[in-house]
Amino acid sequence: MPSSDKGTLLSVMYALLEGISKTFDIERSDIQGCLQGYLRDSLRGYSIILYDTISDGTGQIHRMVLKNNEFDVESLQKVIEKAIEITQNCDCDPSCYSCLRNYYNQGVHDMIDRKKAEKFLQLLME
Repeated sequence: MPSSDKGTLLSVMYALLEGISKTFDIERSDIQGCLQGYLRDSLRGYSIILYDTISDGTGQIHRMVLKNNEFDVESLQKVIEKAIEITQNCDCDPSCYSCLRNYYNQGVHDMIDRKKAEKFLQLLME
């Protein structure tokens, strides 16, 4: 599902990272993400890239998407459901330290919106 809105994709990325952390009981500082911009057929968009920050290669992100070397849809659905729950169970506007904000993303706090993340993630689950 492509999106050209950087704020929406940043919000989704941070919701997914929080969802991964809570679903798999992973320290939030052990995983990170970034957006990669692309231009395809005159349309600009962003891809979300998630990765481990631990240098020993613990494979936290790998564990989320693969089971017995096959794509694990069930785990990904659990992460998305948890990310949606995180965005729904807060009453802030647009985001706060109880849902999507943290020390590491303080440079983009003004762009992170839990409602945009929830809407995008809900579309993924349809």
